[in-house]
Amino acid sequence: MASQPNTATGHEAPNRLRRHLRNLLEYVGMVAAMLAGMVILGLIRELVAPGPVLRADLEAMIMASEMVIGMSAWMVARRHALRGIVVMSAVMYLPFLILAPLFWVGTISGDVLAAGGHLMMLPAMALAMPLTHRTHGPGERLRMTEAPTMEAGASSGDLGATGGQPR
Repeated sequence: MASQPNTATGHEAPNRLRRHLRNLLEYVGMVAAMLAGMVILGLIRELVAPGPVLRADLEAMIMASEMVIGMSAWMVARRHALRGIVVMSAVMYLPFLILAPLFWVGTISGDVLAAGGHLMMLPAMALAMPLTHRTHGPGERLRMTEAPTMEAGASSGDLGATGGQPR
């Protein structure tokens, strides 16, 4: 019979605390990378194409794209799976896409669109964090985009290295 962690002695609490701290640091890293992308790519855009500001909805989507590029680069560097990067990127655009129709009909201003999109993005990213699995190293977890592979020379009926799961 497998032994259960003894919660009376607090063995599970430090592990849970470490996991939550690691997740918090990962989130802060994503937000910092997002801000860096917005600032750096925004400055480059100003140097390359200075001029009048576009419509607020287009400007918000460009700014969201700058943030997605920064955050995606961070997630690639941290070895997140492609699926997690796509999910987090979509979550970052979602608040702006929700608010854009309200801007188009004149219910909200461009400033509210930009501020609301940014403010809604942060909790949306936090809620999406469990969907952004990271590949830590060999043998720990398959990337979500990789299919299990068969052992060399194994027949198609043999489950081999797939851990008992058919291909």
